[in-house]
Amino acid sequence: MAGIVDRFGPLPAEVEQLADIVRLRWQACHVGFEKLTLKKNLLKGYIPATNNEAYFQGETFGTILNYIQTHPRSASMKERKEQLIISIDEVKSVGAAKRILSELGSEEKVGV
Repeated sequence: MAGIVDRFGPLPAEVEQLADIVRLRWQACHVGFEKLTLKKNLLKGYIPATNNEAYFQGETFGTILNYIQTHPRSASMKERKEQLIISIDEVKSVGAAKRILSELGSEEKVGV
């Protein structure tokens, strides 16, 4: 972003927010979510349940399970239509969602 700011000046808040959303999507992919939604303070990550055995035995999924176990009031998991849905309540912003995905094993390494 520094190069863009150097060339065009300060970015509008909408552009900053769009960049944060793109970073959040990258984090979601890194964690293994094929889809991510944030509506009404509820963050949902969708993981395909079929043909994903290696993922479910891996470290990232173990971290997700540990997060759910250590946050029983706000985090849950259920299966629906061959997808595993991870739900986390009380996520009030894209920044909060990014912090949670960092805890789930996604390090924000990409600068936009």
